[in-house]
Amino acid sequence: MSNDDVALHLVSVSVRDPVRRSRIRRILRPFGEAVGRDLWEVVLGVSAEGAMRAALLPELEEGDDVRIYTICARCRSRALVFGDREVGGDPAAILV
Repeated sequence: MSNDDVALHLVSVSVRDPVRRSRIRRILRPFGEAVGRDLWEVVLGVSAEGAMRAALLPELEEGDDVRIYTICARCRSRALVFGDREVGGDPAAILV
């Protein structure tokens, strides 16, 4: 698999209901790493991105706000990180 097949995504979650927010966090956990209470970094291939979207959609209700931002390789390489972790986590954890 080439690096073109995967991308870093930031997933922002704004769900008021704590029960559904917990379910969404459980859905996202296998896909990536929480970098804040409601912000996730996930490195996914196209098929894993589709699987993540399919798992999230049934949990969402009117008023919820979940945003998935794809970060290009150039922007990812220019990210400023203040802390111990790399942007996007361990490359061995890429889901395809």
